[in-house]
This record gives sequence, C-alpha cells and structure tokens, in this order.
Amino acid sequence: MSVIDTHTHIRRYPQDVSEKWAEKITDSLADIPYWRDPSRKWRKEDLDSPYEDNLEDMDRNGVDRSILLGSYIKEPSHPEAGWAHTSNDYIAEAQNKHPDRFIGFASIDPRGGDRAVREIDRAINELGLRGIGEFTLAYCGIALDDEILDPIYKRCEELARERGIPLSIHTGFTFLPWTYMEKQDPALLWHVLEKFPELKITVDHAGLGGTWDKALHLAVNWPNIYLDFTFLRSTYPPFKIMEFLQHAKWAGILDRCLWGTDYPWAPRKVELDMYRSFPAETQRLGVEPVLTKVDIEAFLGGNAEKFLGLK
Repeated sequence: MSVIDTHTHIRRYPQDVSEKWAEKITDSLADIPYWRDPSRKWRKEDLDSPYEDNLEDMDRNGVDRSILLGSYIKEPSHPEAGWAHTSNDYIAEAQNKHPDRFIGFASIDPRGGDRAVREIDRAINELGLRGIGEFTLAYCGIALDDEILDPIYKRCEELARERGIPLSIHTGFTFLPWTYMEKQDPALLWHVLEKFPELKITVDHAGLGGTWDKALHLAVNWPNIYLDFTFLRSTYPPFKIMEFLQHAKWAGILDRCLWGTDYPWAPRKVELDMYRSFPAETQRLGVEPVLTKVDIEAFLGGNAEKFLGLK
C-alpha cells in the first residue's frame, strides 16, 4: 500500500510571499527553532521551499506521493493580491515534471472574489491541478463561514459535484499571533455545508487547537468531510493523537482520516515512526478500539488513494 503525504507545501520566496508578510511570519516564529537546524531561528529565506527538496525528503523517508499545496501570501494592498497565479504555475510545473509523485492543488487567495474563481478555473482546467487549497483564511482574518467566500465555495461545490475536486481548508490553531482560532473553528463549516452541501472538504489539522470533537462530529454527520491529521505533534503528545485515531475508529470515520505532515514545517520520519508505533501501543494498553497495522497502513496511504481516486 502506498504512503501518501496529503499535506505539504512548496513555495518560492519572494515570488509567492511578499516581503511584508515574510517579515511578519518570521517575527512571529522568532522564539521557535528552525527544525532543519535547531541551533538557529527561522529566517525569511527559509520560507523558500522548492519541490526538489520535497522530493528528496520523500525518497529519504519512503513516501510514495505527496499533495502539493500552495502558499500564496500577500497583503490586500499588494497589486497581485487575490490572484495566486505564480504559486499555481509552480505547482503545475512540479506535478508535470513528476506526475507519479506529486498531486497539485490550486492555491487561492480567499479575498480574491471573482478573480479567485477565475484562477480556480484556470488552475483546474488549464494547468490540470487536482484539488484546491490549502484555503487558509487565518492569515486574512476571515471566518470560515463569511459570506464573502460564497462565490468561491459555490464554484468549489460545482467542481466537487462534476469532477470530485476536493477543497482543503485550514482549521484551528496557528503559531501566528494575529490569527484567531474562533474564526477557524471547524464547527463554522456546518453553516457552509448547509449552503453548499456537496462540497468535498478536508478539515486540515483535524481541528488543531482544542476543536477535535467538533471536527470529528462534522465528519460523522457529513460523509463528504475528511479529517487531515497534519501538524498535530506541534501541540499534542503522541498518546493524545493516538486517542484521536481510536475515537475516529469508534465513530466509524477512520477511513476518512488522512495523514499529512505540513512539510516543510515538520519532519516526516518522526511522524511516521509515531503512527507506526500505535498498533503495538494500543494492544499493550488494551483500550478499545485497538488500532491495527491495517488501520495505520490505510491511514498513511490507502485512505488517500480512495480520496484522490487513485484506486
């Protein structure tokens, strides 16, 4: 069974991240060591994340395929805000060069309105990208159910209905202090789904930041909701993440849980080793439901194969 990282980022700095935002992000990360070199802090140039580096890291860690999510971050006053064209062109380049390894998703600026809708169509129809996201409203201060997003949600629902195109949406916590968790609460997606019930959504980070139960119950009620277990180790200890997977199995939605890393923000090997330890650990503890090796293999890749229509 394949190993598929469903949440990775590639970007070019400064093409996809404005100087103002690069300073804002690195200032917010000033007290957090850079994971590739813990002896130093984050620098603006660390925001550059070429797809070649991603591929090398995949090969080192036995990852067969990765979803590529864009990271187009520019302030509203920037002349290219709302477009995200450079990010999508770069993602398409990576997917076209390595079609058996990369699955490209279209980056969109949530403030883009009709311009963002046109960019979605260009990315899907002309560039051949296979999903949309990561839809990161946290950086913009926009709530997940804000009506300004309705044109984007409407087009994404049409693409989901017609072609099975998924939308990846950031939920919950970030390390950036100006982002507000109440605006990224996965419970707000209930309002969105009432308007656009055929959206195919991945709830990114599975409600990171204390909103796990809301994310899980959203998936229980809506069969077109998938939970993305990405970057949870940033604030949750392994035993808690293991409980989340057991809870998902108990609720009957484990087959809609997907593994991701948020590369380059987190190391893959640590993540893979942790998840692969869970079957033996749940067996040792004897707490039902026990996670099996088959469960974890599906979580690390088989569920994503079905989600992406690879099987």
